[in-house]
Amino acid sequence: AWTRAHMGYVDRGDVERAARCAFWLAFGLMSRGNRARASGWFERARRLLEGRDHECVEHGFLLIPDGLERLARGDAAEADVTFRRAAEIAQRFDDPDLAALARLGRGEAFVRLGRIEAGVVLLDEAMAAVEAGELTPIVVGTVYCAVIETCHDIFELRRAAEWTDALTRWCRAQPELVLFRGQCLVRRAEILQLRGEWPDALE
Repeated sequence: AWTRAHMGYVDRGDVERAARCAFWLAFGLMSRGNRARASGWFERARRLLEGRDHECVEHGFLLIPDGLERLARGDAAEADVTFRRAAEIAQRFDDPDLAALARLGRGEAFVRLGRIEAGVVLLDEAMAAVEAGELTPIVVGTVYCAVIETCHDIFELRRAAEWTDALTRWCRAQPELVLFRGQCLVRRAEILQLRGEWPDALE
């Protein structure tokens, strides 16, 4: 569907929307571990925006995979710089999805830099946007899963439990969102194990 939408926008000459579709297609591929295919689509989106005489919100979205790549390489300081630039673009164009992804990235970068408290504040702020209903479903699921995983990594188990419960309720309300249901169940089982609720965890 993303591919068809992308091609439709290309045919109409709507470069920015075509780039947005390419970004989301690539983001989904990246989330499923298809890094080579994701890289091709991210690059296609960048190429579409080359030579534009003005910056658009899609430029900000394309900073997100750059920041994630820097995090994966262990360069959290540079990742934070990249996510901060994305946040500035999000603010300029008033885009809540991009703002949440940038905030999430900065929170994860802060945690990697040892600034745990400041990082957790940013993660909570990203979750506030989720609870306010400001974000599209794909961003909601991404923020939930990333925040819960980071809370597990730093042993913030109370927060992990709270957000896992919230994610469980969200997934139950939208059973068609298969991408996030599996991750939700894994996290839910982990929390139940930590509480000693073995039969429920097994189920």
